[in-house]
Amino acid sequence: MVFSIVSIRFKPCQCLDADVNGLKAQLNNLKLSVTEEVTRAFLLVQATGEAIKTSEVYLHQAKGNLSMDEGRYSTGVHNALEIGGPDALCRIAKRPGSVRI
Repeated sequence: MVFSIVSIRFKPCQCLDADVNGLKAQLNNLKLSVTEEVTRAFLLVQATGEAIKTSEVYLHQAKGNLSMDEGRYSTGVHNALEIGGPDALCRIAKRPGSVRI
């Protein structure tokens, strides 16, 4: 009789322990998921920052090329068709959503 009472008393505790262990495992999985999502977001922000820097360099180069070609055209060194390339690059770089300097 004593053994059956002891085992009855421990059954609810064992169930609670199992529930607690299950909840701890779920919490650990959630922590890992959050860490993974935050890491991905951080890396995406870094990559976006680098893309912005690259776009700024391209825009600066396009503006420089346009200015140089406009100067050449105004002095009569080149014709109007040669300005189209840098001008088009500058207009593309200034489109909505592009980096502005």
